[in-house]
Amino acid sequence: MSHWLLDVIADKRTRALKEAARAQLFGRMTQEAPALNTELLLEVVAALELAVLDLDAERLGPDDERLAFLHKAATDAFRLMRVSALPDAQMAAATQLLRASALAVIGNHGAEAAQWLRTLEVEQGWPNLPLNSDNWGERCRATLADIWLRLMCGKDGDDRDVILARVSTLRAEQQELEQNYLASLGGVEAKRSALELIAIYHLTKAADVLAHFITGGVEEDSYQVQSVLDLHFDGAIAACDTGNLLELGPLTCLLARAATQMVEGC
Repeated sequence: MSHWLLDVIADKRTRALKEAARAQLFGRMTQEAPALNTELLLEVVAALELAVLDLDAERLGPDDERLAFLHKAATDAFRLMRVSALPDAQMAAATQLLRASALAVIGNHGAEAAQWLRTLEVEQGWPNLPLNSDNWGERCRATLADIWLRLMCGKDGDDRDVILARVSTLRAEQQELEQNYLASLGGVEAKRSALELIAIYHLTKAADVLAHFITGGVEEDSYQVQSVLDLHFDGAIAACDTGNLLELGPLTCLLARAATQMVEGC
């Protein structure tokens, strides 16, 4: 079995992976960034992400074969994203790092992604996110990206404490700031933003549950934890579907799949 999208991009995928391998080799030899075919990399990454989401959602063919295609597509997407330049916009940069890390976990390269994120943090710092923005929507998006990036870094007690503190603060400030934020928006935009917030609240709670579990802070078994995670991811996906949230929806699906594999790996 294969997937039609993987067949369509087969040649471009090979070329893009060669570009990525060349960029990695170049990076070991010099501090200068190599010239890359950015358009090719972005096109192949987008196709691989779609294939990963489709292979995860649709039970095509025998499970072992389907999962092999899914893991390889996710791994290749991570390889390409790792050598791609980050957007200038800080929130977009954080989202790209999160997508890449989730794909790495899905491809069974979570440890590699964790090391990559740690290296980025030391060498150039993570994106500067508006964690204290007066705009409640911005603050929620920033918190979501920050806590999930910390989760992708692995079993670190300090990161767990930061994650739990961020989620607790968000919950405490929700009642005071959410109403004014939604009131400042009009009609359709307010409804869509409310659905986005619902999805984000589910995802932050899922991060809270996962942080406790992977750092040994709870005694529940993996089945119980996965059931709770499924509840929150299903709620987030439903909100994204209703609100037609074209960026958060696919990211939520990637995080859901990555979270499942993180639980299975503990």
